[in-house]
Amino acid sequence: MSITGEERSGVSLPPNWGWLDGIPDEWEPPEELLTPSNSIENNLAIKILSSELVGAEISEWTGRFVVEQSLVLAWLHQAKQGDAEMAMRLSGEALEQTRLVFEAWKPLETLLSPQSASPEGRKEVRQQAARLVDTLRRSVDALRAMRGATS
Repeated sequence: MSITGEERSGVSLPPNWGWLDGIPDEWEPPEELLTPSNSIENNLAIKILSSELVGAEISEWTGRFVVEQSLVLAWLHQAKQGDAEMAMRLSGEALEQTRLVFEAWKPLETLLSPQSASPEGRKEVRQQAARLVDTLRRSVDALRAMRGATS
């Protein structure tokens, strides 16, 4: 749900800023992604890569995810400085990709914890790892598409 002009601290937006009302509320990153750096994408990557049990494919796609997030950020700062509406929309889309990756990571993180280790859980670990790789791939593709880049 978006906040409309009068609901923004009682201050109406100027007429040419009305497009802000169409932008949905953003995902609020959880506390665990706010450190150690200022980048939630980098912090998510650190969490994923810090797990000694993730495989090479997850590591590879996590790296690509960080690269694409960085490229989108740089592209937004350079190419679209004059278009605040586009920059805000694309920033929200990039944040959405981070949310999707985080939500795919959390079940795998739980399964990889020492308390969850069991022979029966190996199949579930493989399934969740495949889900994370698939989410990372789709997010990398979405981020590339934002810049108009191809694989």
